[in-house]
Formats: sequence, C-alpha cells, structure tokens
Amino acid sequence: MRKILAPILIAIALLPAACSSNRGAGGGGYGGTVDVPYGARAEFLAEDPAVIVVTIRDPLPAARVFLIDPTGVQTAAFDIQRDKRIYQSDSGAQPSIGVGVGGGSSGHVSTGIGIGFPIFPSGPHQTSAVIDSTAKVRIGNPVLYRTTWQSWKLRVELDDGVTQRVIETLPPKPL
Repeated sequence: MRKILAPILIAIALLPAACSSNRGAGGGGYGGTVDVPYGARAEFLAEDPAVIVVTIRDPLPAARVFLIDPTGVQTAAFDIQRDKRIYQSDSGAQPSIGVGVGGGSSGHVSTGIGIGFPIFPSGPHQTSAVIDSTAKVRIGNPVLYRTTWQSWKLRVELDDGVTQRVIETLPPKPL
C-alpha cells in the first residue's frame, strides 16, 4: 500500500507547481490586465537645450502641461502629441506538462508524466488602453533655471472629459 500511496501523494503535491503558469494572468498597470508601465519622464530636447520634453504614459491623455518656476509663473507647453495604444493579454489557458518522481521506504523509485489540456477556456482576451502623451515646454529663463532648477516643477493635467488627475514632478537637471 505504501509503495502505491507515496508516488501518488508526491505527484499530487508537485502537480500545482508543474502545471501553473503566469500566462494570461495580467500584471501591472491600473487595470491589471497587461504589463504596461505607467508614469512620466522629462528630458531635454537634443536639438534645443532650452526645451524640455515630457513623456507621459497613462490611461488618461495629457490635456495641459506647465513648467512652473519658483515664483509661480507658469509656462504652458507649446506642443502636445497624443498616441493611443491598445494592449491585449495573451491567448489564455495553454496545455501544460507535469513531471513527478516518488520513492518509498523499500527503495523503489517511480516516475510519472502528466499532460493537461484546459477543458474550459479562461475567458476572453483582456485589453487595456493607454495614451502616450508627449509635450514640449520652452524654458523662459534658462539662466534662472540653471541655478534654481530644483525649485521648479512640471505640472501635467490629465483629462479625458470625465476623469481628471494631476501629476507634479521635478524637471530634468540642467545640461
């Protein structure tokens, strides 16, 4: 009885680990459907060091972008481009293979291989829409910026007509 029971118990214990998969589980992002990093990044335009390029990836589009100096003067972005991207999860449940090895007290070793096919699909593909917004802001006073850049801030107002949110961050370090 032990010779039969030990391999079965070991195979049952190994089955979830061997057959599990992250495929189709989704991940990061606000919706949890696909792995899409969200956030904001700021850097200088290569052709013009007086222009800051702000890149935002978010489900909401950037409606307005401002560079705010230490006195509170706001400089609006002169160009905002928006690009909507749709991401889909992978195809869902996939066939899996499991391998098991067991041994008993009498020194006998047995092995087993299992192949699993999903009977019921895990559901439809999940999609997530994000918008890549790119804004360009010209620094009005580059001399003041070089000496006090850590007191400046970038303000990004996200708005799709229904939902609104604001992101504030430091601008890039002067070149």
